[in-house]
Parts: sequence; C-alpha cells; structure tokens
Amino acid sequence: MAIGLNPKYADAYHNRGIYYSEIGEFDKAIADFSQAIRFNPRSMTFHGRAVAYKDAEKFEKAIADYDRVIRITPKDTNDYAVRGSAYLKKGNYKAAVSDFEKAVQLSPSNASALSGLAWFRATCPDASLRNGKEAIRMSMRACELMGWKEPGAISTLAAAYAEAGDFNQAVKYQLQASNMASEYGPVLKEERERLTLYRDHKPWRSKPLSAR
Repeated sequence: MAIGLNPKYADAYHNRGIYYSEIGEFDKAIADFSQAIRFNPRSMTFHGRAVAYKDAEKFEKAIADYDRVIRITPKDTNDYAVRGSAYLKKGNYKAAVSDFEKAVQLSPSNASALSGLAWFRATCPDASLRNGKEAIRMSMRACELMGWKEPGAISTLAAAYAEAGDFNQAVKYQLQASNMASEYGPVLKEERERLTLYRDHKPWRSKPLSAR
C-alpha cells in the first residue's frame, strides 16, 4: 500500500525486501532492494541485497555488493565475515581467509567473525589453509561469547575437533548442535551427514557451489 501511494518510497522497498529474504523469496527481495537503491543508494540496502544474492547462491553479485558496502563502511566487521563466507562458497579460498582474518582483526571479540574463521580453518578443502588447533581455540571462544546458545557455533566447534582428529569430541558437539537446532525445526540434511562422517572418523569439508 505504501508503494502504491508513493512508487519512489525507498524505505518501503527496502523493508519489503527484508521480509522477502526472511521467507526465502530471494529474487523478490533482490528486486525490491534494487528499487530501493535506485531511489536512495544506502549502505544498508546494498548489504540487504548482498545477503539475498548470497542466499540465492549468486556469489559474484553478492561479492560486488559487499565490495560497495565495505567501501562505504570499511570497518564493519560483519561485512568482511559475510563476504568471506561468499568467497568460501565460490571456492576463492585465499580471498575468503583474507576477509575472515580482517573481520577478526577489526573485532577480536566478535563471535560471528571468530566462528567464521574457525569454520574456514576447520573445513577448507585446501589443506594448506586448514588448522584444527586454531579452529578449536576460536570456535570455543565463539561458543563462550554466545553463551553456548548458538547451534551453528557449536557445530563449528565439532568440525574443528574433527579436523584435529578428535572425533569423540566432534560427535559430542555435533549431537549437541543438532539437538539444539531440532528445537526450532527439522535438522538439516547436512548436519546429519556431518555426524555420520565424524562417527566414521572423517572430517567435514566445505563444498563450493558454482557461481550463478
């Protein structure tokens, strides 16, 4: 209704884009964010569109929008961390680790940044960039900062232990993460696959997706 009354109302497009993202309608979200940018190009709208692009697995476009956001706000930790995850999904591991390390450098106590770098160090397909001990240290700290209430961080800790070869701990923490996640909905297939691997004494590796 707001857009009907004012077709150039950037905030309305931006806010509707957020809601579309939350329900998984990423193409509609991207269209709304693009309209908002057309009428009022702001950092937060580029960020919203970048997240939608990443969730839609359109990594090149996501990275391009994160580039714009980082030029506007070069000290925002979360932008580096999320762009790093986009690079990881794209298979650009050196760019990914650079962004994750920059995020932790900017904010050493940012739990999301620590968990992102820990996940990278635990699961990167490039063996030269993995470090199980470092991943355990960072993911343990991230879990502590989150009060052990974030299943994603606990799952990262499980992956870190698996990379370090301690599969008993990996199974323990993956079960803990999966049980927590089950309170909010069905446990993802990927989570079940990780648990099976850890029980077979095998580590998890991130699976890059083709850019679209």
